[in-house]
Parts: sequence; structure tokens; C-alpha cells
Amino acid sequence: QAWKALESPPRTPQGIGFKLEGLSELVFQLGRSELTFERDGQSQQSIVDFLLVWKKEEDGQYRIFLDIYD
Repeated sequence: QAWKALESPPRTPQGIGFKLEGLSELVFQLGRSELTFERDGQSQQSIVDFLLVWKKEEDGQYRIFLDIYD
């Protein structure tokens, strides 16, 4: 949640789209997120492509194993 460091809360945090694929133990999530926020009184927009790798733990829950943002 890197957006917490912004001067003001984001107005429109949203996932634009994503794709899930994988096996039962590892799931790959490809997506793009869009964030609109205020900085120095100006509206700013950040669009980020990402890859998350989710790994199934012993308790059956999936947790993020690897995250890459561009």
C-alpha cells in the first residue's frame, strides 16, 4: 500500500484488469492498476503494470510470494 505515503488519500484507486493463471500451489496474477491523487495541489495519475505470484501455504491460504511493478 505505497499510496499511504501520499499527501492526500487517492481519489480513485482501482484495478483496471487482471488475469489469473497457474497451478494449485502457485497462481500468477497479471494486471494494471490506476491511481489518481493530489500532489502540490495538482491532480496526478499513476498507471502501473504488475505481476503477483501467490503461493498456497500449509494452512490452505494463498499469500503473495513475489510482486513486481513497472
